[in-house]
Amino acid sequence: MKTVQAAAPTPSPVRFVYIAMADGAYASGQGALQQAFLQAFKARGVRGQAGSAVLTEQAARTLARRLKTGYVLYPVITRWEDHNTPYSTLRDRVSVSVKVFQAPSGRLADARELEGKGPFWTFKNTTPDIILPGLAQQYVELFLGGKR
Repeated sequence: MKTVQAAAPTPSPVRFVYIAMADGAYASGQGALQQAFLQAFKARGVRGQAGSAVLTEQAARTLARRLKTGYVLYPVITRWEDHNTPYSTLRDRVSVSVKVFQAPSGRLADARELEGKGPFWTFKNTTPDIILPGLAQQYVELFLGGKR
């Protein structure tokens, strides 16, 4: 994982996170990305709500404030490389930009670029779904301050 901005220690326990549906270059994978983050937060005992409509960062922060969430997560798939031939010996790759804002204040709490590779090469076209859960889990562990 590449750090864009160092994460500040989480000021208060994270209890409720709004996960926005971001408008990115790979919009078809955004739903899977949201679900990966929802499951990762749920595994840590944090309640989450996924957005159902594509929102800008500002609109997502406004909605999260109205929902009285602690944080709004704005994840965007920025790159997807589908290497569907075993002859290349390259695994699929995905890059995700994640921004987390404190909902009450709208301040940026964390921003990172996550990068992951598929576990194996394949003969068929795939989607980033196989890589996203691991990336989301790693990020949530880091954001919440380690494993429980």
